[in-house]
Amino acid sequence: MDIWDLTIIGAGASGLACAIAAGQQTPRAKILVLEKLDRVGKKLLATGNGRCNLSNTAIGPQAYHSQAPELLKPALECMPTGLVTGFFENLGLLCRTQADGLIYPYCNQASVVLDCLRAELESLSIPVECSCAIQEIRPSRGIFSLTAADGRRFLTKAVVLAAGGMASPKLGSAGEGLSLAKQLGHSATALSPALLPLPCPGLPGGLKGIRALGEARLYRDSQLLRCERGELQFADGALSGIPIFQLTTEMGHPSRKGVYTVSLDLLPQLSREELEAILSQRARSGHYLCAQTLLRGMLSNRLGYAVMKSCGISPLSLPVAALSAAQIRALASTLKNWRLKVSPPAAWDAAQVTLGGIPLEQVELPSFASRIRRGVYLTGEVLDVTGDCGGYNLHWAFSSGILAGRHAAAAVSRQK
Repeated sequence: MDIWDLTIIGAGASGLACAIAAGQQTPRAKILVLEKLDRVGKKLLATGNGRCNLSNTAIGPQAYHSQAPELLKPALECMPTGLVTGFFENLGLLCRTQADGLIYPYCNQASVVLDCLRAELESLSIPVECSCAIQEIRPSRGIFSLTAADGRRFLTKAVVLAAGGMASPKLGSAGEGLSLAKQLGHSATALSPALLPLPCPGLPGGLKGIRALGEARLYRDSQLLRCERGELQFADGALSGIPIFQLTTEMGHPSRKGVYTVSLDLLPQLSREELEAILSQRARSGHYLCAQTLLRGMLSNRLGYAVMKSCGISPLSLPVAALSAAQIRALASTLKNWRLKVSPPAAWDAAQVTLGGIPLEQVELPSFASRIRRGVYLTGEVLDVTGDCGGYNLHWAFSSGILAGRHAAAAVSRQK
């Protein structure tokens, strides 16, 4: 049986970047990529709504979450934005940077990014075995034996675990990488889904599909955890949109148990006093005859009706002239601070990333080599690092894969 120099388990963003970086570093190395699904890069194709937000110019600890935050800075210092953009420029991918710092392929197509990665794998003559789910890994005398679900067996001198976390299992991540790491002696932090809608049992019905520019604040009991502004989206029994996704990164840590609420400011450009004055003037103007017309031109009708009902203005046919100053004040306050109880998300299918994973303390930097088992490297979402929306997670996946690939190939080369 052939013995490979380096085998990468997982052909997502991190695994593909790792294989290419290793092949470029040591062209004569025998490198193999194993992928559970029937084709590579399925999750990559779904990123950025199919546009593939590769990276961000603002890479730094402020955009990431880990239970070892003190290790984030040295880790990220090893992986500047240019590490990713330079890697792809060498593959012929033209990139562009938006005014907000987000970096995309110029063509705005994730499929083209994957095409460039696959073309480079072919150029380097690196084989990929698809439909190959590795279930067992056993080290023996400097060689790792990998056994797939269908009984296939592979021998390798070094192995990279790039099989992702638990998020989006239909796209290939179902915890296999974490399971294999545990077989080798690693431990994992508590896991929870992140960057996904928030369940909101008390959300009024009839709001599905509504979008509104606003601000969302997440509270645990009375403690403010995070505030985000942008486009809020309403679904059946859930809040969504990028601001809501960002809030979910604050909810999975074991130390953060409690009652969670979200406060929505639906008109953040106005102060409460300004809003109350506008509503009072409208009520006196005679142009707005009943309560259901009072917020016309300010919010979508359905959203305005829901807010009114939540602060006790009913029926909506009530003449505006009948509204008291206290009711106007309550409406202004609710528009600025609509409090809704939310539950920690639990739907892995809807999650973009995993919060938690193999602790950073268990890998060496910048090689991403295991401190537990010689010859093992861990990259991407399998580690306890989660980025915000904005290209941060793909940057981590690509960068950790590139660095691990280069160091693993160099280490294997030294052994020859």
